[in-house]
Amino acid sequence: MSRIDRISEESDFYLLLSLSRGANSRKKILKTLLSGSKSCNQIAINLGLNWRTAYRHLQILEKENLVKSFGFGQRKFYKLTQKGEEVLKGSIKSEKVSPKAKK
Repeated sequence: MSRIDRISEESDFYLLLSLSRGANSRKKILKTLLSGSKSCNQIAINLGLNWRTAYRHLQILEKENLVKSFGFGQRKFYKLTQKGEEVLKGSIKSEKVSPKAKK
């Protein structure tokens, strides 16, 4: 991957987890999945979100390869990918450094 591609990808993740509508919910979903795999319903209940809202965010995160889904019986579970962990750690580091966090 070239340097330009990496910069473009990093800015895409920054938009997805910081500036876009729903960024806070997506970040919370990623943080929730740090503790292990969960179903959409478990995530929704844990974060106080509507099931459809949680599902839509999970679809977006899965499309960006930040989470991966897998079936277990009739249920679908989601887990954080390696890429998702790296992006989340980068996002947390940038929050600690940003001037907004100091206010």
